[in-house]
Amino acid sequence: MRRALTNRPATARAFLIQVPDEFFRTEAETLGFSLPPQGHYGVGMFFLSRDKELQGRCEQTLAAQADAEGLTVLGWRDVPTDNRCLGELARNSEPVIRQAFFDGRGRKDEDLERRLYVVRKRTERRAREMLGEAADQFYVPSSRAARSSTRACSWRRSCLPTTPIWPTPGFKLPWPCVHQPILATTRFRVGGMAQPFRMIAHNGEINTLRGNTNRIRGRGSRWSRRR
Repeated sequence: MRRALTNRPATARAFLIQVPDEFFRTEAETLGFSLPPQGHYGVGMFFLSRDKELQGRCEQTLAAQADAEGLTVLGWRDVPTDNRCLGELARNSEPVIRQAFFDGRGRKDEDLERRLYVVRKRTERRAREMLGEAADQFYVPSSRAARSSTRACSWRRSCLPTTPIWPTPGFKLPWPCVHQPILATTRFRVGGMAQPFRMIAHNGEINTLRGNTNRIRGRGSRWSRRR
């Protein structure tokens, strides 16, 4: 139980979901932009600094990297949150959570997913170079065309989403994938150690994540991709 974060017996849960097209389409229209056909756009979930200047610099960097990969940031959506289940420690480090919508400019399937991946990695690297120690206030849990993620906090037998989506008209899913607890995040309050859930729900313990990351980096020089 994660008493340190909630001041009560509680734990955290993460949800891997398919992109709710009908819901996002309605939200986009409300925000003043239109989404391309399903499968031709991507959605990124971003943890951002509460410092407006740092937040703006990260968002500008993302737009530039997206354009370099032939994508367009259509707009941003502020994700509604409910932090009543969080304790003082968690509230003090709570990020601003926003979603970015990417126009694939006619691209779809693996081509779009690959470009979204490259945009995410290049933006994360550029943020580290640009922000230094403050870069830990920028994190991308997911940036995909087919899947997205959200978070919740629960205690006893109840579940209170920190990013509330239920019940919401138009939010229809064939399946959700739920995992608990998010040990790395709840123990250390480090956004970059949050379970990413970019492909499947998996064990995101810090040692496992660092080990996998180092093995990937060690093989990176032998990789190539089609543009």
